[in-house]
Amino acid sequence: NGATSRTTLIDEAGTYWVELNALNGTCKGIRDTIQFVLGTLPIVELGDEIIACKGTEVKLFDNRTAFPNAKYFWQDTIPGAEFTVTRTGYYRVKATNNCGTATDEIFIKFDDCENIFIPNTFTPNGDGRNDYFYAQTATELIEFSMIIYDRWGNTVFKTSDIFAKWDGTYNGNELPIGVYTYQIAWISAFDPNVERREKIGQVNLIR
Repeated sequence: NGATSRTTLIDEAGTYWVELNALNGTCKGIRDTIQFVLGTLPIVELGDEIIACKGTEVKLFDNRTAFPNAKYFWQDTIPGAEFTVTRTGYYRVKATNNCGTATDEIFIKFDDCENIFIPNTFTPNGDGRNDYFYAQTATELIEFSMIIYDRWGNTVFKTSDIFAKWDGTYNGNELPIGVYTYQIAWISAFDPNVERREKIGQVNLIR
């Protein structure tokens, strides 16, 4: 860059060389070269809030998405580019390199996705409101079954489809108002133990 001092300051990327020539003439034309690359501040983006199911894991970053030549610290003290979360809470990451430090934070919530929600009353009268009885869940299932019995224990509805709905009929005939018993069994895809769960209850049919 034209400097003749023993040291020089540079602020642009490029290839730089220096030549040493001794004043007494004993050393001449001794050169060395260096490649200078501008560094950049680490970029950390954890994204928006994450909602996951209990029993699962959320992995934040990994060695493939980590910023090059940066050191990561989670919750200010835990080192590593990758961090695994299993509990609800706020999680913070700090990335540091020679250019400085960048931080970001995210809230992760774990819901009980294994529950199946079932109404206790439905009114199959054709008014377009609450006309069907069915189970609802936010989780993925690998097995499901639902059986509905009348007051004498006769099966009036049976399905293995989580999206199936009972319209209060049997063999195309409307059933009388009253209390019916349901038996539901399922296995959640997020259950590491692949445990078969069961729920038995009653629903009121009102017209």
